[in-house]
Amino acid sequence: MDRQQELRFSRQGHGTGVAVRARAAASVEPRLTAIVDRVLAAAQDAPRDWVRVEVCLPPDLAQRVREMEAQARARLVGDRAEASREGQGQQQPPA
Repeated sequence: MDRQQELRFSRQGHGTGVAVRARAAASVEPRLTAIVDRVLAAAQDAPRDWVRVEVCLPPDLAQRVREMEAQARARLVGDRAEASREGQGQQQPPA
């Protein structure tokens, strides 16, 4: 029995063993994690390819990391503004 058949079978109330439910949950977890990551990135206004890092650091190193993030965000805002200006220039009709 393939996985789709197992899932269909388990939805009908048959064969709802632990192994079937574990395989179903394992297939959902990566997709759910990706969805949560996209939502968090959108809420924090961070690009999708940025990585959230949570570590314990001495205060001076933590401050440097915060400064690096601020610089990266400033570059991102500048890049977005430049792209917006370029996009607006292309949309204007020729004079």
